[in-house]
Amino acid sequence: AHMRNLGLMGLALDPADDVNGKLKKGFESSVGAFLYVNDHLRRNDSKGGLSPEGPYYAPESVSYITQLLLALYTSGNDDPQVHGKQVSISQAPYWDDIFKGWFHMYPPAPRIINNWEGPVWEAAWSGDGSVQSIRDAIALWGPLGVYHYYRGDKPRLDHVRWVQEHFPRGGKSKLLERAARSEPMIDAIFYFLLFGPGYQSPADPRPTYAKTHLAEGIGHLFSRTGWDDKASFFRFICGYNTIDHQHCDGNHFGFWRKGEWLTRDRTGYADTNPHSQYHNTLSIQNDPPATSEGWVQTMAQTGSQWMGMPSGDGTIVRHSEGKSFLYALGDATKLYNSSEMKANDVKHASRSVVWLKPDHVVFFDRAETGKTGRFKRLWQQLPSNGTKSGQRVTAKTPKGQQVFLTTLL
Repeated sequence: AHMRNLGLMGLALDPADDVNGKLKKGFESSVGAFLYVNDHLRRNDSKGGLSPEGPYYAPESVSYITQLLLALYTSGNDDPQVHGKQVSISQAPYWDDIFKGWFHMYPPAPRIINNWEGPVWEAAWSGDGSVQSIRDAIALWGPLGVYHYYRGDKPRLDHVRWVQEHFPRGGKSKLLERAARSEPMIDAIFYFLLFGPGYQSPADPRPTYAKTHLAEGIGHLFSRTGWDDKASFFRFICGYNTIDHQHCDGNHFGFWRKGEWLTRDRTGYADTNPHSQYHNTLSIQNDPPATSEGWVQTMAQTGSQWMGMPSGDGTIVRHSEGKSFLYALGDATKLYNSSEMKANDVKHASRSVVWLKPDHVVFFDRAETGKTGRFKRLWQQLPSNGTKSGQRVTAKTPKGQQVFLTTLL
């Protein structure tokens, strides 16, 4: 937001009105420092079109970037030869990938939770959050839509319009209502610019995109059998956990089928459920942490990965896909150790997972500690209390689908 504000203030006044050139200096800092670093992030550790802090904060934080980039374009300040490649939307792969990432972050269809609010898309969540649906992202998508409008790129403009028409809570049926109740003035302005007079609803663009997407910068893998409401949807995570709002979810997977999640992590905030036990992954006991702080002790006692202070990153080591399967190998070893906390006893923690399309997920976990007698626990979040019989647990979804979790070893 500071980057955006400095940039817009620097663009707002003519040089003659900029006393002592202060706003010019702010503009140069915005574009040459803030935006330069941000562009590097989106070409590397955020490559693939998604934000590392998750869908709860992305609509706001990424909106500051798109608003500045639109201002640079409309003011003629997006020439990479003058300010560097970071000022150009057209020369940054992220702004193409954001469509892939955003479409894959959602299951194939929404569902009705409360009749009065219309359809709700329950996202494939990661990081902090208060509800399973993503907030209205008009402040992010509006500038991109205006940019593609000015460039005459109607296909991309229609993709933006479809996103903003369908994905916010209430979907298409609540479009006018959302625009009317926009509290920030900028949201109402962008709603008008996207859906002004003569607007016609575009066709669903999702079928034009590949059914599998790897957001390699943050280590998120998505795949589906199709884009219709009867399709199945699978996601896998193994990435880094070193910034605010991220959770301890290395090697987590989620599975969506016939209109509802059969298994996913628990959406919540970092002070309530960031630990590994609230995700579909392992807890592994490690050495006691080198601190008496309560929140760190709680994390250690549950065998969680370390929030914000692991020894290194999780990695999707490899993945492959065929017509009937998706395979991935995630190495989360470094997420379970913390040099800062002097807890380094986890020697190996990895998961091989195969989605046998459309209905079966098979996974194999490896967990090794240097000291004997330390627990290794599997956590699987189910849609209801399960019934155990032998090596199988059975649970039911609200729609009556059955979920079977069978331990083979």
